[in-house]
Formats: sequence, C-alpha cells, structure tokens
Amino acid sequence: MSNGQGDEGNGNYGIVGNVTAKAVAVGARATAMVTENAPDRAGVEAAIQKLETELQKLNLSRDQMDLLSGDVERLKQLAAKDPESHSPASGIMDGFVAKLKMVGVVVESVISLKNPLLKIASWFGVAPPF
Repeated sequence: MSNGQGDEGNGNYGIVGNVTAKAVAVGARATAMVTENAPDRAGVEAAIQKLETELQKLNLSRDQMDLLSGDVERLKQLAAKDPESHSPASGIMDGFVAKLKMVGVVVESVISLKNPLLKIASWFGVAPPF
C-alpha cells in the first residue's frame, strides 16, 4: 500500500481532511488513549460558587451583576442535571463571557474568573469560551 507520500510499507497512511477528536490513532498497530481529569459534580458546584464569589469582588453595579447572575444560576441548574442534559452549557458560557466583556471584564486577564470557568467547561465537556 502507498499513501502517495513515499511511505510504502511502513503503515503510515495519513489523514486527509479536518479531524476533531480527543485522541486519534492512525495506521497499523496504532493506539490512542485519553486521560481526562474533569471535576466531579461537587467540584463543578464548588467552581460555580467560586465564580460567584469572584464576581462579587469585581465591584460591578447592581444592573451588571443582575445581567451576569442569570447565567450563573443557569449553570448551577444545568450542573445538577444528568450529563445528557448538558448541551446548552456551551451557549450559556459563551453568553456569560460576552456579558462580562460588555461590562468591561476581560476573562483572560482575571485569573480568579478564568480558573473556575475552565473547571466548569471541563465538567460540561465544552471548549472554554475564551
């Protein structure tokens, strides 16, 4: 067999196209393994609580806090459900980060918000929204 790249006989057949996966194994005797360290339900609840605590420290106006607290509450409710119900998480988190930017908070520069958001994203199995 040939992959057209001069790798005849070595089992390297390559991949053509875009691949999105947690792990990919290609070729004869190839293996792939993923070790995930997502937080458990208590861990995500603690991360959401930490997020709330850190939001309080930002000295935002009442209107700004109200704008953000709805998304935090939705994340709490979603975390309490079975993982099969987690599909809205990505949209909620994207909206939350967009609202933070609207009120002048850039998540990437506020590590106290970034870390809980990374844990929450990991729990829901979604890409971090920043």
